[in-house]
Formats: sequence, structure tokens, C-alpha cells
Amino acid sequence: MWLDFMQDLNNYEERKIARIEPEDNNGIGVSTCWVSDEECYETALLDSKGVHPVEWYKSKKKAKTGHDKWVDFAKNYDKTKVKKLFW
Repeated sequence: MWLDFMQDLNNYEERKIARIEPEDNNGIGVSTCWVSDEECYETALLDSKGVHPVEWYKSKKKAKTGHDKWVDFAKNYDKTKVKKLFW
């Protein structure tokens, strides 16, 4: 079970729900795809420091809605209110 993530190597395009690159979204990318190790869909924020998972979903429909929510957050977040976005 702890090696289930190995199933996700080299097949991102098949698992991807949606993705926006950091340079197209206020410096923060958003990727949503199926992840085998958790057996769900996952949205992660992407920045110069790495990949930061933020939400999981049980259905593809919820993953699409969640992805849009995080794209909007990343595009419009107020840097004065978010003290530390990433670890």
C-alpha cells in the first residue's frame, strides 16, 4: 500500500483532471489528478518550493469544482492576509 504511488509514475496526463501553470496564475499553479496512494482525486498548489496538496475528493465532479475553487484562490489571494501560504 505504501508503494501505491509508484502506479502514478509516467502517466500524469491520463490521471489529470485539470492543470494551470504558475506563470499563468499569479505565480501559483494548480494541479488536480487521481492519486493511487490515497485512492482519490487530489488538488495541489505548485510554486517554486514544490508541490503542496491542499484537498482530496471522492468524485471526479467534486475534483473539477475543487480545482476551479483553488485556481480562483491562487489567482486572487491577498498576500497581506495569507501570512504563510506554504511550509
